[in-house]
Amino acid sequence: MATEMRVELQNSRGKLFINERECLNIIVAGSKPGLEVSLEPAVEQIPADVRFSELVAKVSPLFGFVAIEFADARGLDVWRPHQVDVDAICLFYGMRESGGSPCLTQYENYPTSVDFSVFVHPSVSAGEMRRRAEIICLKRGVRVADFKEYQDSYEHRWSISGVWTEEGALREVLHAADELGLAARTPSWPASFVSSEILHAVRHGLVDVLAGELQEGECFDAKEFLDLSENSAKVEFAKDVAQFANSADGGLLLIGVKTRKMEGGVEVFAKLAPLDKNPRLSGSPAKLAQAARDVVDRYIYPPVSGISVEVIRLRDGEMISVYIPPQAPQLKPFIVHGETVSGKHFGEFFSIPVRRGDSNLPVTPKEIHRLLAGRILDS
Repeated sequence: MATEMRVELQNSRGKLFINERECLNIIVAGSKPGLEVSLEPAVEQIPADVRFSELVAKVSPLFGFVAIEFADARGLDVWRPHQVDVDAICLFYGMRESGGSPCLTQYENYPTSVDFSVFVHPSVSAGEMRRRAEIICLKRGVRVADFKEYQDSYEHRWSISGVWTEEGALREVLHAADELGLAARTPSWPASFVSSEILHAVRHGLVDVLAGELQEGECFDAKEFLDLSENSAKVEFAKDVAQFANSADGGLLLIGVKTRKMEGGVEVFAKLAPLDKNPRLSGSPAKLAQAARDVVDRYIYPPVSGISVEVIRLRDGEMISVYIPPQAPQLKPFIVHGETVSGKHFGEFFSIPVRRGDSNLPVTPKEIHRLLAGRILDS
């Protein structure tokens, strides 16, 4: 159902109705220039599928306010006006049960700032809290631009400020507030990523959040370089893709990344190794990406649905991402046809690769027989 919004305003006070439900109090302070329009929830929960930009678009014409389009905010800092002659519209939630206290502010002609205020807890250091905040905000489409600790006679808090990298519905901000409050008071806090979150981080230049945190595993693999000049290399790359296609959650392969081996043998994301600066590359990253697409099309059956092979251009250089979304069960298993034995390529051979931990393992002949027998008998 489409969201309907209606505003009732009298002098400096008003209300905003969403789908005929009174949801926000509108409070106007100051005058142009220096106008501030505050939106405060009139009920415990406003519809969480609404976007802040939708609220701004509804309210701003009443005050002659000009809001910019929500665009990629990569590289931008949170802009803080020091003078009072700047118009702004803000949405503020009081301290939530978890302690996140989110506030969104749209300054005229500047990106939206997304701010949180979290109580400081002695069990978590400031450096560790910033790391956790960057990960939590990343998952919600927010890039942390400022992190400060402040204390007065009443309270001791962390102030976390960021900008949208990809605007989400209000539920994303509310969930982030809850997660930040929990992370602030939890001595041992886990950090995990799914493949779509990793891809989002890389596309928006947030690789510093991943460094030292992201482990190769069920949904992620990394390579410093990819050489597809030999048939054996093409088959191995096809297996790398097919293993994620055969998994429940898909996966992401990044090419142009250095890993570091941790204690226990686990490989973690260390830093970028830009392909366009790699002397082993013949041609361009775009040419290599096209070759990778051709290998996937040629060596994997059935075709992998929704696969994305793209060149990602970052400040330090270019890399390639291969994103494999979760596949429909009726398409599985994905089979790689072709195998290399003792240096010779045999096109009639085939394998069904699966991802187990951070390894690519083939389905055994016994498992293949059981799979085929079951389907034949059921047909």
